[in-house]
Amino acid sequence: LCVSFGPVIGVLIILGAIQAFQRARWYFWFSLVAFIFSGPFFVWITDLNLSAAPSALFVLQRFFVFSHIVLAPLIAFGVLALAQFIARSTSATALSALRIVAAVCLVAGAIMVAANYRRIDQSQNFIARRFAQDVFNTTRPGSILLVNGDGLAFPLMYLQQVENAGKETTLVVIPLLLGDWYVRQLRERYPGLRIPFDRYDPQSNNIKIFVEANSSRTIAIAGAIGNDHSLDLDFWPYQQGLLITVVPKSQDVPLDALLAQNEQLLSRCHPPAPGSVRANTFEADILNVYAYPAFTIAATCERAGLKAEARTWYERALAINPQFSQARQALARVEH
Repeated sequence: LCVSFGPVIGVLIILGAIQAFQRARWYFWFSLVAFIFSGPFFVWITDLNLSAAPSALFVLQRFFVFSHIVLAPLIAFGVLALAQFIARSTSATALSALRIVAAVCLVAGAIMVAANYRRIDQSQNFIARRFAQDVFNTTRPGSILLVNGDGLAFPLMYLQQVENAGKETTLVVIPLLLGDWYVRQLRERYPGLRIPFDRYDPQSNNIKIFVEANSSRTIAIAGAIGNDHSLDLDFWPYQQGLLITVVPKSQDVPLDALLAQNEQLLSRCHPPAPGSVRANTFEADILNVYAYPAFTIAATCERAGLKAEARTWYERALAINPQFSQARQALARVEH
C-alpha cells in the first residue's frame, strides 16, 4: 500500500500532514482516521492469503485508490508547505514560490509518467480477449458455460455482453449464484435455463442439482468450479479443448477419439507466450487454463500405459507454461 504512493507523493503527504496538523487539526485527524479505515484496516479485514494466492495482491491493489483519494488533499497541503518554506528562505513572493513548487511537481509527475508508462501500458495486451474468443470458439452452440473467478469470468462477460460474441452460449458465473438477484437475472435473460434454487450453496443447492435440471443440454466448465465437489460421484470431466464437459460416468469416450478431438480443438487456440504473461495477475490463471488440458490428457495417456503419448502431452503443457510444476514432475516420472 505504501509503495503505491511513491517517494515524491509520499514526501508531499508527510509535509501536508504536518501542515494540516498545524493549521487545521480537525482535518488532520479526519484524514488519519479515513486513511486507517480505507487502507490498513481494509487490508486486514480482507484476510487475503498472499502466499497461497499470489494474484490476491493484484485484486487488493484495485482498492488502494480509496487511500489515494483520502490523502490527495494532503498533497495540496504539502505543496503549500513547500511554497511557504521557499518564500521564507528566499526573496520570492508567496505567489512566485507557489508557481515554482507547482512547476517542480509537474516536472516530477512527467518524469514518473515517462519512467513507468512502458511498464504499465496495456494497450497491446490481448491475452484476456484472445482467451475469451478461444473459449467461445470452443463452446458448442446452445451450451451452458460455467465459469468461476474474476480472471476468467470478466473477459467472457465483456465479450458476450459488450461485443455480442458467444450469444448462443448461456454464460453462468458460479460465485454470483450466491446472490438471489443474479439467479433472477439469469431466469429473465435465459428463459430456457432451469435453475432449481433461488440461491446457490455447495452443500445442498449445488452444481450437481443444476446439471441434473439441465441434463438435456451440454454443460461445459472453463477452469475450475471451486470447492463444490457434488459432481464427483456421478459425473466425470471430459476434456474438450480449453473446456471441461460434464459427462455422466455411464457414458464412455474412447481414448483415440478424445485425443483426436483435443488435437483439433487445441490447435485452434492461441495461448499467450509465457514471457508476455504478468506474474501474480489474472493472466497467470488464463495461462493455466491453456496449459491444463494438455496436462489432463497426458495424465489420461499415462494411466492407459501410453508413455510416449503422455510424454508428448506433458511437454506441450510445459511449452505453454514452463512454471507448471506438476507437469514437470509428471514428465520426469514417465521418462524414468
